[in-house]
Amino acid sequence: MKSVEVNEIYQLFFIMDEKENIQLFLFKDETPVDSNLIISLNSLKDNEDEMAWTAFGAPSFSIALLAGVIIDDNIKWIQVNGFKKDDIKYVEYNGNRMFYAIKNKIDTPILFKGYTSEDEEIYKNWSSDFFDDFW
Repeated sequence: MKSVEVNEIYQLFFIMDEKENIQLFLFKDETPVDSNLIISLNSLKDNEDEMAWTAFGAPSFSIALLAGVIIDDNIKWIQVNGFKKDDIKYVEYNGNRMFYAIKNKIDTPILFKGYTSEDEEIYKNWSSDFFDDFW
């Protein structure tokens, strides 16, 4: 288990079970807010995805969370529409590079760009020029 203090109110817990499913639990103080499955690492063996992610909100707490795992070792940092670069935090957990970001509301669609350590864009999760306007 990996715990992360998001701020003075919220805590995140990344937990991997015996089937290599990584789950995320969000707590406010010591009260569970929500949980979600990020990824089953076993499903990646025949998969060529660069990352896996989840987003969920807890309207009663006025909070939304985006979290995931970067699978492609060439991706060193990501950009997500609606988030500043510094909003996205990175955590190492069981040899996996996890990321998370928290805010009051997450814009949709959720669009990702992945960059190398030299800031070269090598990944985006869309192909239509239509979505380029979201940046």
